[in-house]
Amino acid sequence: MGIAALWPLIFRIRTALALQADRKILIEFWACGKWALLGVVVTWVNLSAYPLIVAASLSTSEVANINVARLFLMPAGLCIAAWSNLYRPRISALASSKSFKEIQSLSLQSIAIGLVAILVFTTLLVLVYPYLEHILGPTYGGLLGLVLLWGVFFALLL
Repeated sequence: MGIAALWPLIFRIRTALALQADRKILIEFWACGKWALLGVVVTWVNLSAYPLIVAASLSTSEVANINVARLFLMPAGLCIAAWSNLYRPRISALASSKSFKEIQSLSLQSIAIGLVAILVFTTLLVLVYPYLEHILGPTYGGLLGLVLLWGVFFALLL
C-alpha cells in the first residue's frame, strides 16, 4: 500500500522537489491537521496496540478471539465512521458560522440514535448468537461475552 501511494510521486519527483514548503502554508496545514492528529493516534492505539498488549498478557489465540468477536460489531464501527465522514462538512460549516448550539444538538441526537442502534444490533446478536455458533462452527463458541464487550466499546466510541 505504501508503494502504491508513492508510485505517482516516483514519476513526478522533479515536480515534487520543485515545490517549496512555505512557513505560512505549513502553519495553515498544522492548524487544520493538529485536530486530526489526536484522532489518528487514538485510532492507531485502538487498532494496533491492543493486540500486542493482549498477546503479551494472555496469548495469541486470545488476540484471535478478540478480533473475531470484533467482526460481529464491525457494522456499528463502519456506521460510526460513515456518520463522521458524512457530517464532518456540515459540522465544519456550522462551526465556521459559530452555530455551536446546533452542533451540540446534532451531536446529542446522533449519539442518542447511535446508542439505540448499537443496543438493538447487539441485542439481535445476543438473540441469534447460539444459531451463529452452530452455523459458524466450534471456533466461534464462547465468544458472546467478547461480542458484548465490543458492543460496549463501540457505544463508548460513538
